[in-house]
Amino acid sequence: IDSGLAVNFDLHSISQKEGSDYSGSLGKDEKFTAEFIRFWESLATKLAVFDPEWLVIEPMNEPVFLGMEAKWPPIQKSLIAAIRKKLPHHTILATGAFWSNLSTLLTLEPLDDENIWYNFHFYEPHIFTHQGATWSSEWVKPLRQVPYPSSPESVKKAITLVEQESIRKWLQQYGEERWNGEKIEREILKAVKWAERHGVRIFCNEYGAYRTYCLPEYRKAWIRDVRKALEKYGIGWAMWEYDSSFGLAYRKGSRAVLDKEIALALGLKID
Repeated sequence: IDSGLAVNFDLHSISQKEGSDYSGSLGKDEKFTAEFIRFWESLATKLAVFDPEWLVIEPMNEPVFLGMEAKWPPIQKSLIAAIRKKLPHHTILATGAFWSNLSTLLTLEPLDDENIWYNFHFYEPHIFTHQGATWSSEWVKPLRQVPYPSSPESVKKAITLVEQESIRKWLQQYGEERWNGEKIEREILKAVKWAERHGVRIFCNEYGAYRTYCLPEYRKAWIRDVRKALEKYGIGWAMWEYDSSFGLAYRKGSRAVLDKEIALALGLKID
């Protein structure tokens, strides 16, 4: 804040015990869920010292609730009510379950609070953005050189690099879906229309592509297309992340080195 940066403050993970099930026992354990709401009310009291113009509150990053996504909205409603008692003027972010995917945002009924924004994360198509990610689903781990934009012709190289037949079929399907800037825009337009229908504000506070196995020219093109689509419809955005595997910068010892091509894809002004 002192550096002139607004802060999106979230609780990023309750538990890492079950892979990427960041919301842990929420909705599964009633006692823990009640304790979590009390925790946030107490934490909100501490955060009240910060200017509402510079601090946005996000109760839970990527709630999962896999297979029971409908349990999250009433918990979120209770969480926000508890936080609002202590932070009457701060903007609060609400989101859908299933890792804050667009699909669950579109099922939400907005709360009766004009100072809530609704956020979603955008990593579509997953077969491209998470190719080779060692901590992700088993089926993405062997993926290499998955292209963007996609076409039946462009995926041929990536198909030869995997042995599992089911993954080859998914790659072929990805090629046939022809992901490009227009298709990305159509996906984001779903959020735009949802927001317009409900008269609410939306925010994409995570998007990005895993760079370890993604060829730089493909990653640059995807990041540029997502950013342009978001900006076309006036949606604020934040790319995941700064200097790690989805990053804008590389680490050389203690020094951060900017990836200028990605900076340009983000529309940033660089020297």
